Amino acid sequence: MSGSRVLRVFVTDGCPDCRHALALVRRLRWMRPHIRVEVVDMARPGADVPEGVVAAPCFVMGGRVLARGEAGLLALLAELDAAGERRPDTTGMGR
Repeated sequence: MSGSRVLRVFVTDGCPDCRHALALVRRLRWMRPHIRVEVVDMARPGADVPEGVVAAPCFVMGGRVLARGEAGLLALLAELDAAGERRPDTTGMGR
C-alpha cells in the first residue's frame, strides 16, 4: 500500500478536539475501508511528526494536511475524495 493511501491523524492526550477526531477515525475506517488510518500520539517520545503539523488534531495524507482542528466528517470525506481516495465501486455500476 502506498504512503499516499495512509491517513495519519495526529492527536494528543486530553485534547477535546482529539476525542472528536478519534470518533471520526472510527467512522472513516468504516466508510473508507481501503484507506489505512494511523493515529499518532504527538506527545509520544520519538513520534514521527511532520514539520507542518503544529497542533492537534491534524489529518495528513501523502504529506498534505487535509484538515486541522475539529474537522467535520463530510468536509474530511470531501478532502479525501479530492485527493483521489473515493470509495471503490463494488457494485459494477460505475463501468
